[in-house]
Amino acid sequence: MSVGELATARAQLEDGLARHHACRDDIGTVDVCFYLVAVVALLGEPHRAAKLCEETLARCDSQGERWLKSYMLWDLGLVAWQLGDCTRAAASGRDGLRLAREFNEQWAIAFCVELLAWAAHAELRHRRAAYLLGCADSIWHRIGAPLFGMRHLLRYHEQCVSGVRGTLGAAALETEFSMGKQSRLDRAISAALEETMAPAGNPAGADRQ
Repeated sequence: MSVGELATARAQLEDGLARHHACRDDIGTVDVCFYLVAVVALLGEPHRAAKLCEETLARCDSQGERWLKSYMLWDLGLVAWQLGDCTRAAASGRDGLRLAREFNEQWAIAFCVELLAWAAHAELRHRRAAYLLGCADSIWHRIGAPLFGMRHLLRYHEQCVSGVRGTLGAAALETEFSMGKQSRLDRAISAALEETMAPAGNPAGADRQ
């Protein structure tokens, strides 16, 4: 998937999914579905991806599985964002982030903060988007390749950066991005969840929330 071979990835994941189903391995099924939903969505089938995601979330709930559910909520947000429903994308990203915070699950945290940056840009909250992009960048660089190195997702990231730069200008983007990158993880998560206000006396952060 990291080199963009989505059709091949889909075939392999669907084969793995069938094997997990045959073994009645619910956790393995959910794990595979996290990747499969993203691949199906990136192949241009968001409605099919949404159906699979909803089914998998129901499986998580029936099994009391919360750790993997954080990843599935990111999937749900990705699909909603692709379908142009930024409100639902942001809501799913926040729900996933809350769960990921419980487990200190760094990958899921990074995915959700990144998604919330994209949603903020789509909602014309450009300073917030720039700040959250910086927060996500800091996490990605601590844990590994941003967005698993998947070029389709990286393209969305680059579109967000380009859009924010076009609106704010390079200097303002860099200022907000740097502030996000320097934020502690707990502060970054709180800001992404809109649990905290922008620092007093910092008008540049006025729409960060």
